[in-house]
Amino acid sequence: MTGCSAPDCNNSAKNGYIMKIFPRNPEKRVKWAANVGRLKFDAMTISSFC
Repeated sequence: MTGCSAPDCNNSAKNGYIMKIFPRNPEKRVKWAANVGRLKFDAMTISSFC
């Protein structure tokens, strides 16, 4: 499992955090990626948030 995709966040499932995986729907994934706040962020199917 990956860590959180948010800028400056080091949380991960290994540390006991619940991770929400980016949607598989390409349109929704683009919207989520736009709200991450990272430049040139390309969300993959394994990207996640805590």
